[in-house]
Amino acid sequence: MEEYGFRIGISSACVFYHPDGYLLCSVDGDDFTTVGPKSSLDKFVEFLRTKYELKEAARFGPGPKDDREARVLNRVVRWSNDGLEYEADPRQAGKIIEELGLDECKGVATPAVRQSIETINKDEPIPDGEFTRFRAIAARGNYLSADRPECQFAAKEICRFMSEATKLSVEALKRLGRYLVKYPRLVFSILSRRSTLSMSMWIQTMPAAYVPESPRVVDV
Repeated sequence: MEEYGFRIGISSACVFYHPDGYLLCSVDGDDFTTVGPKSSLDKFVEFLRTKYELKEAARFGPGPKDDREARVLNRVVRWSNDGLEYEADPRQAGKIIEELGLDECKGVATPAVRQSIETINKDEPIPDGEFTRFRAIAARGNYLSADRPECQFAAKEICRFMSEATKLSVEALKRLGRYLVKYPRLVFSILSRRSTLSMSMWIQTMPAAYVPESPRVVDV
């Protein structure tokens, strides 16, 4: 990357900036996600081809030959007339539902519920043979919650029982799974900003030794 002229990001060593080509690039293993002008992207792709066996998965944008949908680290990104859409990996929710055996269950409206003190005091650990399965599904829920903010609290509380799972933690995990049955997808819509044709400013003139005037509106 530095050979091509990129500079390493300050906050992350996996993010790069090319000041001349106006390119921003994020690197995750062998996955390169790059944003910039088409001419600069074409030159960067040709450079990478001299170094690696390269497969360009998608060229995302508004052009007639650009892709309207792409996957970035298994997240789904779409280009629409109104802006961008971003969706968490839809396979993760399906795997949680399948691993918990909730395919035929009725969904619920919330990912978590508050338990009473009496119920918490009666809680018991689960058998040792179920620990590995619980941890695997809880970790998947925690991974999914990075793109599903409404599930973050439930996933965080479930992960608190990673070292010693209990019957209540299993119930909490199933509650999260039933929520995903009802709401398996969450799509973020990032609307395009409209250009401003006019702007109004309030200006109050108050010269020295002069009686203040009423505010005036100036159209720019």
